[in-house]
Amino acid sequence: MKQNSGLRNSSVGLCTSRSFPTGHNRLSCNLTFSWSKHSALPAFPVTSIDEQGLFVYRALHDVGVRDKPTVCDSHSTPQTVEAGELVCVDLWRTFNHTINESGNGPFLRLAGSDSWIFEYKEGSKCMEAIPVEEGYWSYQVTNSFGLVLRRHPTHSTECCLYPEVACPGKSLVWVDRKVQCGGVTYVRVKDTSGWLFMSRNGQQTLRRVVVEEGSWMYQVINSAGLALRGHPDDSSASCVDPEIVFPDGSLVSTDKKVECGGTTYVRVKDTSGWLFLSLNGQQTLRRVIVEEGSWTYQVTNFAGLGLLRHPAHAIVNRMVAEETYPDGSLVQADRKVECGGITFVHVKDTSGWLFMSRSGVNTLRRVVEEEGVWTYKVTNKVGLALRRNPTHSPESCLVPEVLIPNHSLVRADKKVECGVDTFVRVSDTLGTGWLFVSRDGEQTLIEQKPQPIGQ
Repeated sequence: MKQNSGLRNSSVGLCTSRSFPTGHNRLSCNLTFSWSKHSALPAFPVTSIDEQGLFVYRALHDVGVRDKPTVCDSHSTPQTVEAGELVCVDLWRTFNHTINESGNGPFLRLAGSDSWIFEYKEGSKCMEAIPVEEGYWSYQVTNSFGLVLRRHPTHSTECCLYPEVACPGKSLVWVDRKVQCGGVTYVRVKDTSGWLFMSRNGQQTLRRVVVEEGSWMYQVINSAGLALRGHPDDSSASCVDPEIVFPDGSLVSTDKKVECGGTTYVRVKDTSGWLFLSLNGQQTLRRVIVEEGSWTYQVTNFAGLGLLRHPAHAIVNRMVAEETYPDGSLVQADRKVECGGITFVHVKDTSGWLFMSRSGVNTLRRVVEEEGVWTYKVTNKVGLALRRNPTHSPESCLVPEVLIPNHSLVRADKKVECGVDTFVRVSDTLGTGWLFVSRDGEQTLIEQKPQPIGQ
């Protein structure tokens, strides 16, 4: 759009019509105009018919811009829409007298401004409508210097939004409108009033990419050079926060995935940053499947198990300040993931992980836990000592020792099967702990079944 200097910062601002569909928001109002032989409108009251939306027009020849919906030269502005130029229009206005009567109109308001042009003047067509395609597409900026949004579908730097809105090189943009004219495609960036062009001087500036949305979990297997990027780009120059690190073995939750230039990038959930799945032919992230649920495990490692920050055996992952789970203790897990052939479980109500095996030896075994109310009678001659965990090991006995005498009745509220053994959790006046139902083939507890009434 041709204009005198100093007009770049004029009233033409952000387009306010982006929430309207193309056309189809019609209003009407009464306006009174004085009439003379030079006037574009009659003297009697007339009704305007307005249609709001997003329209694109191409100038068939130079068209002067007016500050009112009229063709009168007295309302001319210094701006001119040059022949072949595209402009974005947010309001289409006609009056109750026809174009055939006056030869002027409909009148077109330039998007985001109070400036007007006209489709016909004295019966001569000045502007033609260009089809606008609606949809949802994603593109990556291929111009290394980035692109600046325009008010209208044009290459002209005179139409850049003010203040300037730039899309950096390699950044992703989502668009909701497309127009094609003169072999060039222009796109309107979603949630803005700005337009970008897909090519300039035969050089591609935007590349179509498919951004997949979903939920994926990855494990870091090579953290060297791995840092959040502002865009799907492996250049260190695009790092947004070098302080955020991703240690080997850590899990990364992602919500977007895109392939750009043969490399797959994923966006880290709850951030605006991206990571690459490989760098220089070396894999950096490995896809893992996280299963959610509720499981109970018993520690079968003699030395116990300590929590890990991430599901990996690396000793640097050990959480020093966290609790160690002794041999025989029960662990409630709420997540399970297989990494490199090893299954790790996430301990409920903690931020730590445990491994189910190491060097081919099981360290956790699945147990079936049942809750209810049962009554048992002790049948061990020397009585039974309460354990901290469901195990035969005397090292798990409560300290000080709580001994339940032979022939005593105890009430249990939980039962677990560990291997071939059954353990029950009981509460005594001196403490709460676990007892075993049998040991070495000898029964130590007998369940007392309720007697039927009347017997």
